[in-house]
Amino acid sequence: MEEPCSYDDLLSLQRKEKKDLLAKTQKMKHSIAKGDKKKKKEVTAEIAQLLADLELKHEEQLKLYEGQNAENPDTTDNGCIEQAISDENIKNNSTKEETDIVETLDEDNEAEAPNTAAKVSKAQKRRNKKAQQRKEREIAIASQAEENLFGLRHVESLKIKKILSDRGLAIYEIPSDGNCLYQAIVHQLTIFNLEKRTVPSLREEAAKYLRLHKEDYLPFITHPETGDMLTDEQFEKYCDDIVNTPAWGGHVEIKILSNICCKPIEVIQADGPSVIVGEENSDPRLIISYHRHVYGLGEHYNSVIPADKSSDNATDMP
Repeated sequence: MEEPCSYDDLLSLQRKEKKDLLAKTQKMKHSIAKGDKKKKKEVTAEIAQLLADLELKHEEQLKLYEGQNAENPDTTDNGCIEQAISDENIKNNSTKEETDIVETLDEDNEAEAPNTAAKVSKAQKRRNKKAQQRKEREIAIASQAEENLFGLRHVESLKIKKILSDRGLAIYEIPSDGNCLYQAIVHQLTIFNLEKRTVPSLREEAAKYLRLHKEDYLPFITHPETGDMLTDEQFEKYCDDIVNTPAWGGHVEIKILSNICCKPIEVIQADGPSVIVGEENSDPRLIISYHRHVYGLGEHYNSVIPADKSSDNATDMP
Protein backbone atom coordinates (compact mmCIF):
# COMPACT_ATOMS: atom_id res chain seq x y z
CA MET A 1 0.00 0.00 0.00
CA GLU A 2 1.34 3.47 -0.89
CA GLU A 3 2.05 5.41 2.32
CA PRO A 4 -0.31 8.45 2.67
CA CYS A 5 1.53 11.79 2.69
CA SER A 6 -0.89 13.46 5.11
CA TYR A 7 -3.52 12.77 7.73
CA ASP A 8 -6.10 13.80 5.15
CA ASP A 9 -4.80 11.19 2.72
CA LEU A 10 -4.84 8.51 5.41
CA LEU A 11 -8.44 9.15 6.41
CA SER A 12 -9.46 9.33 2.77
CA LEU A 13 -7.90 5.94 2.15
CA GLN A 14 -9.59 4.50 5.23
CA ARG A 15 -12.95 5.86 4.10
CA LYS A 16 -12.54 4.11 0.77
CA GLU A 17 -11.64 0.82 2.45
CA LYS A 18 -14.67 1.10 4.74
CA LYS A 19 -16.93 1.89 1.80
CA ASP A 20 -15.62 -1.10 -0.16
CA LEU A 21 -16.04 -3.43 2.81
CA LEU A 22 -19.56 -2.19 3.57
CA ALA A 23 -20.52 -2.82 -0.04
CA LYS A 24 -19.09 -6.32 0.23
CA THR A 25 -20.96 -7.06 3.46
CA GLN A 26 -24.22 -5.83 1.93
CA LYS A 27 -23.77 -8.36 -0.89
CA MET A 28 -23.03 -11.07 1.66
CA LYS A 29 -26.19 -10.17 3.58
CA HIS A 30 -28.38 -10.25 0.47
CA SER A 31 -26.93 -13.63 -0.57
CA ILE A 32 -28.65 -15.34 2.37
CA ALA A 33 -31.72 -17.33 1.37
CA LYS A 34 -34.86 -16.41 3.29
CA GLY A 35 -35.28 -18.63 6.33
CA ASP A 36 -31.75 -20.08 6.14
CA LYS A 37 -30.84 -19.54 9.80
CA LYS A 38 -27.63 -21.56 9.59
CA LYS A 39 -26.28 -19.48 6.71
CA LYS A 40 -27.43 -16.31 8.46
CA LYS A 41 -25.40 -17.13 11.54
CA GLU A 42 -22.33 -17.99 9.47
CA VAL A 43 -22.51 -14.74 7.48
CA THR A 44 -23.11 -12.74 10.66
CA ALA A 45 -19.94 -14.12 12.21
CA GLU A 46 -17.92 -13.56 9.04
CA ILE A 47 -19.11 -9.94 8.67
CA ALA A 48 -18.38 -9.18 12.31
CA GLN A 49 -14.86 -10.52 11.91
CA LEU A 50 -14.22 -8.53 8.71
CA LEU A 51 -15.39 -5.31 10.35
CA ALA A 52 -13.34 -5.95 13.47
CA ASP A 53 -10.22 -6.66 11.42
CA LEU A 54 -10.59 -3.47 9.40
CA GLU A 55 -11.25 -1.38 12.50
CA LEU A 56 -8.12 -2.75 14.17
CA LYS A 57 -6.09 -2.07 11.04
CA HIS A 58 -7.25 1.55 10.88
CA GLU A 59 -6.55 2.14 14.56
CA GLU A 60 -3.00 0.88 14.11
CA GLN A 61 -2.52 3.10 11.05
CA LEU A 62 -3.67 6.19 12.98
CA LYS A 63 -1.43 5.41 15.95
CA LEU A 64 1.53 4.91 13.63
CA TYR A 65 0.85 8.19 11.83
CA GLU A 66 0.44 10.13 15.07
CA GLY A 67 3.66 8.67 16.42
CA GLN A 68 5.60 9.62 13.31
CA ASN A 69 4.34 13.23 13.41
CA ALA A 70 4.41 13.82 17.17
CA GLU A 71 7.84 15.51 17.04
CA ASN A 72 6.96 17.66 14.00
CA PRO A 73 3.50 19.20 14.57
CA ASP A 74 4.07 21.91 11.96
CA THR A 75 3.66 19.34 9.20
CA THR A 76 -0.09 19.34 9.84
CA ASP A 77 -1.70 22.68 8.95
CA ASN A 78 -5.00 24.05 10.22
CA GLY A 79 -6.82 22.97 7.06
CA CYS A 80 -5.74 19.38 7.56
CA ILE A 81 -6.82 19.51 11.20
CA GLU A 82 -10.27 20.75 10.22
CA GLN A 83 -10.49 18.08 7.54
CA ALA A 84 -9.37 15.46 10.05
CA ILE A 85 -12.19 16.48 12.41
CA SER A 86 -14.68 16.22 9.56
CA ASP A 87 -13.33 12.84 8.52
CA GLU A 88 -13.44 11.63 12.12
CA ASN A 89 -17.18 12.36 12.10
CA ILE A 90 -17.48 10.36 8.88
CA LYS A 91 -15.54 7.59 10.55
CA ASN A 92 -18.04 7.54 13.41
CA ASN A 93 -20.91 7.33 10.92
CA SER A 94 -19.16 4.43 9.19
CA THR A 95 -18.85 2.66 12.52
CA LYS A 96 -22.63 3.01 12.92
CA GLU A 97 -23.12 1.45 9.47
CA GLU A 98 -20.92 -1.47 10.45
CA THR A 99 -22.88 -1.96 13.66
CA ASP A 100 -26.21 -1.78 11.82
CA ILE A 101 -25.14 -4.47 9.36
CA VAL A 102 -24.33 -6.86 12.17
CA GLU A 103 -27.54 -5.92 14.01
CA THR A 104 -29.74 -6.71 11.01
CA LEU A 105 -28.31 -10.23 10.96
CA ASP A 106 -28.31 -10.75 14.72
CA GLU A 107 -31.46 -12.47 16.00
CA ASP A 108 -30.80 -11.09 19.48
CA ASN A 109 -30.67 -7.48 18.28
CA GLU A 110 -29.63 -5.02 20.98
CA ALA A 111 -30.89 -1.46 21.20
CA GLU A 112 -28.55 1.08 19.62
CA ALA A 113 -26.44 2.91 22.25
CA PRO A 114 -26.98 6.65 22.78
CA ASN A 115 -23.38 7.68 22.13
CA THR A 116 -20.39 6.70 20.04
CA ALA A 117 -18.38 5.22 22.90
CA ALA A 118 -21.28 2.99 23.91
CA LYS A 119 -21.79 1.89 20.31
CA VAL A 120 -18.21 0.72 20.07
CA SER A 121 -18.54 -1.12 23.38
CA LYS A 122 -21.71 -2.95 22.33
CA ALA A 123 -20.23 -3.69 18.93
CA GLN A 124 -17.22 -5.27 20.61
CA LYS A 125 -19.49 -7.36 22.82
CA ARG A 126 -21.34 -8.59 19.76
CA ARG A 127 -18.08 -9.40 18.02
CA ASN A 128 -16.91 -11.35 21.05
CA LYS A 129 -20.23 -13.19 21.18
CA LYS A 130 -20.07 -14.03 17.49
CA ALA A 131 -16.47 -15.17 17.80
CA GLN A 132 -17.44 -17.51 20.63
CA GLN A 133 -20.38 -18.87 18.66
CA ARG A 134 -18.15 -19.41 15.65
CA LYS A 135 -15.61 -21.25 17.79
CA GLU A 136 -18.29 -23.49 19.30
CA ARG A 137 -19.70 -24.21 15.84
CA GLU A 138 -16.27 -25.14 14.51
CA ILE A 139 -15.71 -27.46 17.46
CA ALA A 140 -19.09 -29.12 16.85
CA ILE A 141 -18.33 -29.54 13.15
CA ALA A 142 -14.93 -31.03 13.91
CA SER A 143 -16.46 -33.37 16.48
CA GLN A 144 -19.11 -34.56 14.03
CA ALA A 145 -16.49 -35.05 11.32
CA GLU A 146 -14.43 -37.15 13.72
CA GLU A 147 -17.52 -39.16 14.65
CA ASN A 148 -18.30 -39.76 10.97
CA LEU A 149 -14.77 -40.96 10.31
CA PHE A 150 -14.00 -42.92 13.45
CA GLY A 151 -17.33 -43.43 15.26
CA LEU A 152 -18.83 -46.82 16.01
CA ARG A 153 -21.53 -46.36 13.40
CA HIS A 154 -19.06 -45.68 10.61
CA VAL A 155 -16.64 -48.44 11.61
CA GLU A 156 -19.49 -50.95 11.83
CA SER A 157 -20.79 -49.90 8.42
CA LEU A 158 -17.37 -50.33 6.79
CA LYS A 159 -16.98 -53.81 8.26
CA ILE A 160 -20.41 -54.99 7.14
CA LYS A 161 -19.99 -53.56 3.64
CA LYS A 162 -16.60 -55.28 3.34
CA ILE A 163 -18.07 -58.64 4.40
CA LEU A 164 -20.94 -58.27 1.94
CA SER A 165 -18.70 -57.04 -0.88
CA ASP A 166 -16.42 -60.08 -0.53
CA ARG A 167 -19.51 -62.23 -1.10
CA GLY A 168 -20.85 -60.14 -3.98
CA LEU A 169 -23.67 -58.74 -1.85
CA ALA A 170 -24.98 -55.29 -0.94
CA ILE A 171 -27.28 -53.83 1.70
CA TYR A 172 -30.95 -53.29 0.94
CA GLU A 173 -32.07 -50.70 3.44
CA ILE A 174 -35.17 -51.37 5.53
CA PRO A 175 -36.99 -48.54 7.39
CA SER A 176 -36.24 -48.30 11.11
CA ASP A 177 -39.81 -48.41 12.39
CA GLY A 178 -39.71 -51.44 14.69
CA ASN A 179 -40.76 -53.76 11.88
CA CYS A 180 -37.25 -54.01 10.39
CA LEU A 181 -36.72 -57.72 11.14
CA TYR A 182 -40.10 -58.76 9.74
CA GLN A 183 -39.78 -56.45 6.74
CA ALA A 184 -36.29 -57.80 5.97
CA ILE A 185 -37.63 -61.37 5.98
CA VAL A 186 -40.58 -60.37 3.76
CA HIS A 187 -38.09 -58.85 1.32
CA GLN A 188 -35.93 -61.99 1.33
CA LEU A 189 -38.96 -64.17 0.60
CA THR A 190 -39.80 -61.87 -2.31
CA ILE A 191 -36.27 -62.10 -3.75
CA PHE A 192 -36.49 -65.90 -3.92
CA ASN A 193 -40.10 -65.89 -5.17
CA LEU A 194 -41.19 -67.86 -2.13
CA GLU A 195 -44.57 -67.77 -0.41
CA LYS A 196 -45.75 -64.19 -0.20
CA ARG A 197 -46.17 -62.82 3.28
CA THR A 198 -46.71 -59.42 4.82
CA VAL A 199 -45.38 -57.89 8.02
CA PRO A 200 -48.78 -58.21 9.79
CA SER A 201 -49.20 -61.84 8.73
CA LEU A 202 -45.67 -62.71 9.86
CA ARG A 203 -46.29 -61.06 13.21
CA GLU A 204 -49.53 -62.98 13.71
CA GLU A 205 -47.87 -66.28 12.78
CA ALA A 206 -44.91 -65.54 15.06
CA ALA A 207 -47.14 -64.83 18.07
CA LYS A 208 -49.21 -67.95 17.40
CA TYR A 209 -46.08 -70.12 17.06
CA LEU A 210 -44.62 -68.64 20.25
CA ARG A 211 -47.77 -69.46 22.23
CA LEU A 212 -47.79 -73.03 20.90
CA HIS A 213 -44.14 -73.52 21.86
CA LYS A 214 -44.14 -71.51 25.09
CA GLU A 215 -42.06 -74.01 27.07
CA ASP A 216 -39.31 -73.98 24.44
CA TYR A 217 -38.94 -70.20 24.26
CA LEU A 218 -39.99 -68.86 27.67
CA PRO A 219 -36.53 -69.44 29.27
CA PHE A 220 -34.96 -67.21 26.62
CA ILE A 221 -37.32 -64.25 27.01
CA THR A 222 -36.56 -62.01 29.97
CA HIS A 223 -38.08 -58.85 31.38
CA PRO A 224 -36.27 -55.83 29.86
CA GLU A 225 -35.95 -54.05 33.23
CA THR A 226 -35.40 -56.82 35.77
CA GLY A 227 -33.80 -59.51 33.59
CA ASP A 228 -36.10 -62.10 35.18
CA MET A 229 -38.02 -64.73 33.23
CA LEU A 230 -41.48 -63.56 32.25
CA THR A 231 -44.55 -64.47 34.26
CA ASP A 232 -47.49 -66.02 32.42
CA GLU A 233 -49.20 -62.65 32.30
CA GLN A 234 -46.08 -60.94 30.99
CA PHE A 235 -45.63 -63.67 28.40
CA GLU A 236 -49.14 -63.10 27.06
CA LYS A 237 -48.49 -59.38 26.82
CA TYR A 238 -45.24 -60.12 24.98
CA CYS A 239 -47.18 -62.15 22.41
CA ASP A 240 -49.87 -59.50 22.12
CA ASP A 241 -47.23 -56.82 21.51
CA ILE A 242 -45.77 -58.83 18.64
CA VAL A 243 -49.14 -58.66 16.88
CA ASN A 244 -50.45 -55.26 17.89
CA THR A 245 -47.36 -53.05 18.13
CA PRO A 246 -44.18 -52.44 16.10
CA ALA A 247 -42.23 -54.31 18.77
CA TRP A 248 -38.64 -54.94 17.74
CA GLY A 249 -37.70 -58.56 17.07
CA GLY A 250 -34.50 -60.27 18.21
CA HIS A 251 -32.90 -63.71 18.21
CA VAL A 252 -36.00 -65.47 19.55
CA GLU A 253 -38.11 -64.01 16.75
CA ILE A 254 -35.48 -64.94 14.15
CA LYS A 255 -35.62 -68.57 15.29
CA ILE A 256 -39.42 -68.50 15.14
CA LEU A 257 -39.45 -66.92 11.66
CA SER A 258 -36.99 -69.55 10.42
CA ASN A 259 -39.34 -72.29 11.57
CA ILE A 260 -42.42 -70.55 10.17
CA CYS A 261 -40.83 -70.06 6.74
CA CYS A 262 -38.98 -73.39 6.86
CA LYS A 263 -35.81 -71.63 5.71
CA PRO A 264 -32.44 -71.05 7.34
CA ILE A 265 -31.74 -67.42 8.22
CA GLU A 266 -28.19 -66.05 8.17
CA VAL A 267 -27.48 -62.89 10.15
CA ILE A 268 -24.38 -61.01 9.00
CA GLN A 269 -22.78 -58.77 11.62
CA ALA A 270 -19.74 -56.51 11.82
CA ASP A 271 -17.95 -58.36 14.62
CA GLY A 272 -17.67 -62.11 14.73
CA PRO A 273 -18.87 -64.73 12.28
CA SER A 274 -22.33 -64.77 10.77
CA VAL A 275 -25.05 -66.44 12.83
CA ILE A 276 -27.07 -69.08 10.99
CA VAL A 277 -30.41 -70.00 12.53
CA GLY A 278 -32.45 -73.04 11.44
CA GLU A 279 -29.72 -74.82 9.46
CA GLU A 280 -31.90 -77.92 9.48
CA ASN A 281 -34.35 -76.16 7.16
CA SER A 282 -34.00 -76.34 3.38
CA ASP A 283 -32.37 -73.70 1.20
CA PRO A 284 -32.46 -71.05 -0.09
CA ARG A 285 -30.95 -69.31 2.88
CA LEU A 286 -32.48 -65.97 3.82
CA ILE A 287 -29.74 -63.40 4.52
CA ILE A 288 -30.12 -60.25 6.59
CA SER A 289 -27.63 -57.87 8.22
CA TYR A 290 -27.56 -56.80 11.86
CA HIS A 291 -26.54 -53.25 12.81
CA ARG A 292 -25.95 -52.39 16.46
CA HIS A 293 -24.94 -48.73 16.01
CA VAL A 294 -26.59 -47.48 12.82
CA TYR A 295 -29.44 -45.67 14.58
CA GLY A 296 -29.48 -43.81 17.87
CA LEU A 297 -32.68 -45.56 18.96
CA GLY A 298 -31.10 -49.03 18.98
CA GLU A 299 -30.36 -52.12 16.92
CA HIS A 300 -31.55 -52.57 13.34
CA TYR A 301 -31.87 -55.19 10.61
CA ASN A 302 -31.49 -54.69 6.86
CA SER A 303 -32.05 -57.07 3.98
CA VAL A 304 -29.31 -58.13 1.57
CA ILE A 305 -29.28 -58.40 -2.23
CA PRO A 306 -26.76 -59.40 -4.92
CA ALA A 307 -24.41 -56.50 -5.59
CA ASP A 308 -25.05 -56.62 -9.33
CA LYS A 309 -28.76 -56.05 -8.67
CA SER A 310 -28.29 -53.18 -6.28
CA SER A 311 -30.01 -49.91 -7.11
CA ASP A 312 -31.00 -46.78 -5.25
CA ASN A 313 -32.43 -49.05 -2.57
CA ALA A 314 -29.04 -50.55 -1.87
CA THR A 315 -27.46 -48.00 0.33
CA ASP A 316 -23.93 -46.90 1.01
CA MET A 317 -24.61 -46.40 4.66
CA PRO A 318 -22.90 -43.33 6.15
